[in-house]
Amino acid sequence: MAHIFISYSKQDSEFVRYLRALLEAESFDVWFDDELNPGDGWWDRLEVQVKESDAFLVIMSTNSRGSKWVQRELLLAENRKIPVFPVLLSGEVWAHLADLQYVDMRKGLLAKLPIKLLHSLRAINTESPKTKSVEITIQFGSILQFPADVAVFKYANGFHGADARAAEELIRAGTPDSKMRPKEGEYALLPTGEALSASQVLFIGTRKLRQIGYGGIRELGANALSLLAIHAPETRRIVMTIHGPNFGLDESEALLSQFAGYLDALEAGNYPPALERITIVEFNENRAERLQEVLDKYLHDEPYAERLHDQDWLYRLNIPEHASGEKPQVAPQPEPTKTHAYVIMPVNDALDDIFYYGIQNPVHAQGLLCERVDTQEITDELMKQIMQRIDSAAVVIAEVSQIDPAVSWQVGYAWGKKRPVILLTTTRDATPFPGQPYLVYSKIRDLDKALTEQLNSLKDANKF
Repeated sequence: MAHIFISYSKQDSEFVRYLRALLEAESFDVWFDDELNPGDGWWDRLEVQVKESDAFLVIMSTNSRGSKWVQRELLLAENRKIPVFPVLLSGEVWAHLADLQYVDMRKGLLAKLPIKLLHSLRAINTESPKTKSVEITIQFGSILQFPADVAVFKYANGFHGADARAAEELIRAGTPDSKMRPKEGEYALLPTGEALSASQVLFIGTRKLRQIGYGGIRELGANALSLLAIHAPETRRIVMTIHGPNFGLDESEALLSQFAGYLDALEAGNYPPALERITIVEFNENRAERLQEVLDKYLHDEPYAERLHDQDWLYRLNIPEHASGEKPQVAPQPEPTKTHAYVIMPVNDALDDIFYYGIQNPVHAQGLLCERVDTQEITDELMKQIMQRIDSAAVVIAEVSQIDPAVSWQVGYAWGKKRPVILLTTTRDATPFPGQPYLVYSKIRDLDKALTEQLNSLKDANKF
């Protein structure tokens, strides 16, 4: 039976309680805010109830006509395309609802439940897919200092990057290290005790870094929502980082994989009922902007995504749930892993423009993913990840203008594995590998053009 939300003025509370009793006697599930107190989370909880309703009853009266809260609730319902049923209690029919059929209950506590309202409510097909509205945003900042109900991290048989920084803060606040190390397929949901700005932290046990891949990142996104649906259903806002770029994966593909995981969970109905917003927090400001651009492009023509232009980079996703076993309507179908190019270069922020605009753009234009390990913390596990990505690369591209030991051994390893290697440099003098051909450039646009030509030649020769 339909779940009904009633919007009204507090001055009409007595009538609304009477109307609820009439509807509940007909087996309808009715909600209005008589049990809420203004203050903490009042509007947030009310908004969730509107979003989850099957029908929206608005009490038109002289009291509610000028209520900004009634108008706000009505606008929310209309935006979600929830069926609106005006009920006239006093005064005149509101002009902006004149095109809707209303029911007359101006007899107040003596009024009977109108038959046409009863029939209309019963005609609502509550078995049809519901739509879940969730906001998603990408923001520059520190996930450790970002307010949320839950901060979500992976645990890949060890702490890495943001996971490690979060664990350090939690240990410093008294959380036992052993409680934050879930096995693969398990989880740890813990209070932060104000060690982080989020109230709780969720560690999800995954495979080792070199085994995660894009499919694993998609699973991580889906598991974050599905675990919280069961163990923290009151969660309204979650924060995560983007997983993949710092351990060798293409940042655009990693983002879209994680986003696809969110869509998987939302379509399947595996999310906290109170969920309102997912925030991806990125500590590198330039990367945060690039990720925003990637998702802007991906969501540009998607009918389920609405850009909220009055906000600081925010989308509202209206996701229809599908029954178990049905073909997803929104989430993309998993695809075979794309071929990738692996890029070797020193870890240096000054080289980011060369990578993202001089190298990544022509690589992506060839239909290849563009991967590199962008961290100076080369652990044994990360070294194995580097070797694996080189082993499976269609082509290896090495920027050797600023040679260092890490660059040297990776280039040598690529040659040992007989990978096609393109060497880039800004100077012909003192090149580190005498006798090898180099692609020499001075400007990023020159690099883009020259690398495109080189990749085309390799492709024409069936090298990838």
